[in-house]
Amino acid sequence: MRALPAWRVTPDGTGIERSFRVKNFSAAASFVSAAADAANAAGHHPDLHITEYNLVRVVLTTHAAGGVTLADVALAARLDALPVPYSPKWLRESGVAGGG
Repeated sequence: MRALPAWRVTPDGTGIERSFRVKNFSAAASFVSAAADAANAAGHHPDLHITEYNLVRVVLTTHAAGGVTLADVALAARLDALPVPYSPKWLRESGVAGGG
């Protein structure tokens, strides 16, 4: 997980999750679409949730394995590489340069 610092183990310990705070609902929908394309290309499909109109929560797990596998980690890295139109307010408040 050191290579994926923005990701956390899910409360039940069976997956990893990350939230992306984007600038508006359209940006959230666009990010979900880009994430879906990346997931389809990888042949591995996460749970994608839009909440609070601009928060996209991604949960990765391999159900057949009952936990996190290399496929989850690889897709997490792929999602981290997507361009994200982060919320300017979130960027200011988080102190994270460029998102993350």
